[in-house]
Order: sequence, then structure tokens, then C-alpha cells
Amino acid sequence: ISDVDDELADPMICAIDLIDGLIEGLGSNFATLVAGSARFGPTFPNLLQQIVAHDIPGVRISAFAVLGDLARQAPTLIEAGLPTLLSEAISSIDPMHPAVCNNSLWALGEICVR
Repeated sequence: ISDVDDELADPMICAIDLIDGLIEGLGSNFATLVAGSARFGPTFPNLLQQIVAHDIPGVRISAFAVLGDLARQAPTLIEAGLPTLLSEAISSIDPMHPAVCNNSLWALGEICVR
């Protein structure tokens, strides 16, 4: 996923934002939706780890919004990958990318609250 240039990342960002909207809309039922998918359920944690570590800041901005909302609404979906997700969130605290920094700090806060 990380070999996408900035222009080609726009559809990926839209898709990530759509997933975030599903998380917010379905709440705790989002975990049931993911678990019920034989095709996407098993790969969801790996996909989340890939997008929070993406090279393009716009992808990481949306990815950390997803991470924070998952911590609030469906924390079971992030438990298995928590060490990697926490490491990526902490390494994204960089003033050179303030929006990524903001979302990663917010996601870390939501994880800590849970």
C-alpha cells in the first residue's frame, strides 16, 4: 500500500474516511460487521497497521481518525495490533506534519481512556 503517490492516494483517503463514517455510524456494531466478513475480517488489523504507517501524510491523518474512533467504538478490533499501532502513533508525533500529529495524539488519548 505504501507505493502510492500523492495523487493516487486520494481514493484511498476517501475509502478510509468512508470506513471511519461506518465506525461512527454503526458504533459497536462495526466490530460485528468486520467479524462477519470472511474475506475482510481477518485482514482488517493488518490493513489498519499498514495505513497508520503509510508514507503519505493524508493517508495517516485519516488512518489515525479511524484508530481513535475504533478505540472509542470497537476496541476489540485494535487489541491484537496495539503494540504496533501505539508505536506508529507515537512516531507520528512530528511538528512537521501538524494534522498527522494532532490525529495521532487524539487516537493515543482515546486508546488511553479505554
